[in-house]
Amino acid sequence: QVEALKTMARWLLGVKTDEMSASKTFRMLNAFIQNRGDLLNEKKISKCEMAWLRLAAGCAMLKICEQKGVGDQFNADQFINLSLLMVDEVPQVRELFAAKLHKGLSRGIPQKCLPLDFMGFYALGGLERDKRLKMLIKQNMTADITKRREYIKNISMGTTGNTLSDKTTSQFATILPDYMLVFAVPVLVHYPEYTSHDNADQLEMIRQCLWFILEPLMTKNDSYCFGFYKDLIEKMKNHKDAIKGDDDSVNFKLWAICDIILNLILTKTTNFDMKEFPAETRIPQMYFRKNDDPVFINTKCYLPIEVQMQYQQPKKGITMSLVLDKGTKRVRGRQPKQSSQVMGIDEQDVKLDEVEECIDAEPSEASETKIQIPGIEETEVEESGDEPAIKRQARDLDSKPKVEVV
Repeated sequence: QVEALKTMARWLLGVKTDEMSASKTFRMLNAFIQNRGDLLNEKKISKCEMAWLRLAAGCAMLKICEQKGVGDQFNADQFINLSLLMVDEVPQVRELFAAKLHKGLSRGIPQKCLPLDFMGFYALGGLERDKRLKMLIKQNMTADITKRREYIKNISMGTTGNTLSDKTTSQFATILPDYMLVFAVPVLVHYPEYTSHDNADQLEMIRQCLWFILEPLMTKNDSYCFGFYKDLIEKMKNHKDAIKGDDDSVNFKLWAICDIILNLILTKTTNFDMKEFPAETRIPQMYFRKNDDPVFINTKCYLPIEVQMQYQQPKKGITMSLVLDKGTKRVRGRQPKQSSQVMGIDEQDVKLDEVEECIDAEPSEASETKIQIPGIEETEVEESGDEPAIKRQARDLDSKPKVEVV
């Protein structure tokens, strides 16, 4: 049966454009995974055989997805079910599936590899309890991220005049590893053990998964752009879940994840410069659904109060006025009173508020800095620039002839 699944995947790769056969094959392979390896659910095969069959079905799906055309026929439900092999009950299944995932993501970038969607599977690696396997998954993920960054860097350096064509820029959304975040969110939303957006333990579990993928994306990354992530989070939060968008509890889980991501980037980011990102933020309609209200803006925080109190707060002095600053650096001492305007990531004018922590008071006249001594009356300085009257009186007394007393 395992060899039959492999043969079917190879046959479908040879067909390339038979989308109908691809859809039917995906449904059958998905049934293997849903039924834990027992396709007919007859309970006549052993646990070991079931593990081999669901692993073979998952690897066959990954193999088919490497081929454009037939590989694009999977749907969101099948994508979510396939991701659950990353947290399978059998350690060998998790390890072999993670190795197959890494192999598909690392070869033939960008045409002959797995789509960037499958980078979102790595988020579930944060739940791995086996330290050796967790480290292996993280190494594979870091290698995949680095390889994609190098590819983007090479094609950027190869352009003439330091300008990228629209065609090249449009491909960035399918290559840049930063976009893996938008695919990790639906994987976490539909994770079976994440059932409520107000459960502190479950939210902490989701936070660990998110930091597992955000750490290599944010740290030691010269191209990290805070504005890109902030804009991506805001757009995701204005959408609903594509699979169960009519269920408020599912949408609340989605929006709570966005709040956790925002807290992570605010507390972990060290450089808030709003530099330009080489690609426009896009939300895949396969996993997200637009809100029915076209002007809907979701600004509510969906995390419980006790969870918000536990989370690390942004560093003191970091306000949104500082975050939105594109290139201005804080300097100790005087700051200009007037606000400046810079261009944000969407090329919209952003007005910076005054920084309250900086000393921006400047004396307008010398009299404001004059030292006042008790017992001595204050005298005005003449506009002509002459010395004060009290000083002239003292000088006149010194110039008078002294009288000696015998």
